[in-house]
Amino acid sequence: MKFREMTYTRPDIDALLARCKELAAKAESAASGEALVAVYYEQSRAFADYNTAANLSQYRGAYLRHPRCRLEG
Repeated sequence: MKFREMTYTRPDIDALLARCKELAAKAESAASGEALVAVYYEQSRAFADYNTAANLSQYRGAYLRHPRCRLEG
């Protein structure tokens, strides 16, 4: 799939921040190292889509700024 064919969905930053607070509280109250690791993996899954979108936007911006990649016209 090409970048221009991907659909863009604006991330819900308020929901992400609320989720951060929930996960921080959960990590703080983790009863063991295993529970803390579980929270870490939960956080990774929760932010996977946001991280992918952020990385793609950075790569796309760098690509468009590269002198050899200027669009003609």
